[in-house]
Amino acid sequence: MKFGPLESVPCALCGNENLKLIVTEDWFGDDFNVVRCGKCKLIFTNPRPTREWKENFYDPDINEYLQQDQREFPFQNENLISRIDVPAWDYLKTQLPNGSKLLDVGCSSGAFVKAALHHGFNASGMDYSEEAVAHARNTDNLDVFQGHVEKIPAEDNSYDIITLIQVIEHFDHPMEALAELQRVLKPGGLLYLETVNYQKLYWLERYFSFLKPLYFKVRKQESPWWKDRLPWVPFDHYYHWTPRTIRKALRKAGFQQEESHYFAKTDPWKPTDGRRGLLETFYRKTIDLLFRFAGKAIGGNLIATGRKPEH
Repeated sequence: MKFGPLESVPCALCGNENLKLIVTEDWFGDDFNVVRCGKCKLIFTNPRPTREWKENFYDPDINEYLQQDQREFPFQNENLISRIDVPAWDYLKTQLPNGSKLLDVGCSSGAFVKAALHHGFNASGMDYSEEAVAHARNTDNLDVFQGHVEKIPAEDNSYDIITLIQVIEHFDHPMEALAELQRVLKPGGLLYLETVNYQKLYWLERYFSFLKPLYFKVRKQESPWWKDRLPWVPFDHYYHWTPRTIRKALRKAGFQQEESHYFAKTDPWKPTDGRRGLLETFYRKTIDLLFRFAGKAIGGNLIATGRKPEH
């Protein structure tokens, strides 16, 4: 089943066309190459789906896989939508006052917008899908509107924070999108994004291919599609971000204080009696630093932030 033509593109970060092949995967009768820029190290799919290909892929009348899932529109199932963990919400609340104006870009049916309202933000959402927007409005009475990330229907300097939850990997022009997001952010406003961290997959393909059978064995299989290959999802994800390249993209787009984060869900080393000796403190802090470094480098989710300049 083919959904349309593919297109070849240069590196979105530096325009370089010197690309190094990482892996080729066959999906739906097409060969998708996952490549790495020889200059800036950005990893992306090339050739990649055109917008026509994507529109057909996301059409349940054409895509039998969506028909099997019984979806009325793409990603309606809220179980597919990432919800940031409590430590991340705590971090955001230290960065922004209660009632800050938030826009969730790529909000789908509005699950994240609802969560942000619960946490005290003045939250609204935007999505390209008219069906998803209608569902969010009619079902939950959310402030959600239709639009595309390259041309957001909002005035300059409108929002205190913009969130991108598992969507930037889908943008066909990520640098144009980041520029537009900065336009509608207020000076000093915060961009918060989550995406898949592809660093570990690159390392597995490039340096540790002998560990792939073990990875397949221990990884929780969400679909039989992934039983014998790594989850690059090259037919759906245009860009495969790493901590290094996402910070580089934010910096090039003009954001400041660009950082990657890892928020641990629990603190397993906290003593129950409230007492901690010097050796125990050293041990705990060492483990914690290693844990956080590993989380930033190869954690399943890549979390990054950047600030729009004040002037």
